[in-house]
Amino acid sequence: TPLHYAAEDAFVAACEALGAKGSKALIDAVDKDGMSPLMLAASNRKGRPAHEWDKQAAKVAKMLINFGADVNLTAAVDGVEGAEITALHAAAVEGLSETAAVLRAAGGVDPAALFECAARGDDKGAAASLASGESDANRPDKDGNTPLIVLCMNQLEVEAWAFDHRAKKMAAILLNAGADPNARNKSGESALRWAQKSQLADTRAVLLAAGAVE
Repeated sequence: TPLHYAAEDAFVAACEALGAKGSKALIDAVDKDGMSPLMLAASNRKGRPAHEWDKQAAKVAKMLINFGADVNLTAAVDGVEGAEITALHAAAVEGLSETAAVLRAAGGVDPAALFECAARGDDKGAAASLASGESDANRPDKDGNTPLIVLCMNQLEVEAWAFDHRAKKMAAILLNAGADPNARNKSGESALRWAQKSQLADTRAVLLAAGAVE
């Protein structure tokens, strides 16, 4: 829509004019990639310097939110099966601190951050994501996978022994944050089942110690 183009360019005047006469459905409409105008403003697809783009994007974000934009609409994450991004995730990735602050103030969350950490076995990133309060250790993706299940899938497809060393640390962090060791996805698979498939012996031991069952 014209609003998508205006938001993608962070064209404040055009966004104001289009948003003022648009319906809620128009404000939250998504393009072929599943991106809403708010997501596009936070994504900096034009590749402009972050400090310049941030000021314009923050204005557009605040305006769209005032027009009723859903701050937590999601779109698929490239390269991370099942995970989804929000406008806040896009702003964080692009280093748009002012825009991120606007989104957080409006209740924006970043559930994809924890899934991306899980896919990489990034225990430090996971701890930071959980500490921020923007992630939920038990929130499933569209396929029913929790971050703990995604972790045990070893999506990086690196040697099991190498990934296991990282995965066991992150599994402990997720479990300490309240992750359910027996949660199952829509296919009925648990983290323990995936740890066994992925040959993550140490991670499997951590799950069993936390009460995971076959």
